[in-house]
Amino acid sequence: MIELEPIKQIKSPSSENVIIFALRCANYIIINDKLNGLIILDMDWREVNRIYIGEQLLLIEAIYTDMLKNRIVFKLESSLCFVDIDTHFVKLIPIPNNIKEFYFYQLYKFSDDIILMRTNKGVVSLSLIDYSVHIINEVAEYDEEFAYFVYESETKESYPHNGKLVCLDTDNITIIDYFKKVQIKNPISVPYFDVSVTDRYGLAVGEEQLQIFNLNGDINSRILSYKRPWYGEQADIVEKNDGLHLYVITRNDLAELTSLSDYLIPFDKMPNHIILL
Repeated sequence: MIELEPIKQIKSPSSENVIIFALRCANYIIINDKLNGLIILDMDWREVNRIYIGEQLLLIEAIYTDMLKNRIVFKLESSLCFVDIDTHFVKLIPIPNNIKEFYFYQLYKFSDDIILMRTNKGVVSLSLIDYSVHIINEVAEYDEEFAYFVYESETKESYPHNGKLVCLDTDNITIIDYFKKVQIKNPISVPYFDVSVTDRYGLAVGEEQLQIFNLNGDINSRILSYKRPWYGEQADIVEKNDGLHLYVITRNDLAELTSLSDYLIPFDKMPNHIILL
């Protein structure tokens, strides 16, 4: 067992700002600015801007991120909040009465002028031209790929991330990328609340441990534990030119701190169990 230091880290006292999310767009990392705004960081995690939202960001039901065009939609308690990071444009859109009781899942699809969002009662659209919100009856007429994702997600435990849909059962993990399916044996052994994948690796996210595993069929995996009293709240993996990166939000209630950390993961050279510092 070894301890792994982050290559980048932001620690925030809870009295100043509790980090509750970290979003990746094309050119930025975005974290919340307390509960009513956004802090925009460049890829070296230097602050470049702040955007005021003016709406409580505590009760966020879903977050939809456009990785290509630096756009975000937050599903808040009674509204949708559209943010264009490049132009600093913010628009709060009231949710129509016939949709207010819908529960919004994390499955979504951005296009140039519309975002499609899966709910517990079908698919809802938000126009990015006139900001109207509608129930979509024939999803395939708008986007066949998204309609396929919705169909697959309705009957399986599923987690959408980075343009892929990860579906799990007891024995197998099925990764759907566009209309392509890849199935591997399910190697996950840690309690988890989220699963994401890149082209070569998968990540299971739990409060106490993470598990990174190969997608090449050899069921080779690494267990990563948080150093107590820290525990995990959010994590994601990204493959870059220099290797596999793990982004983690952690919390230490005793020290009243939250942190955002970036770890470089040399998967093939690591022991089976790692402690994250």
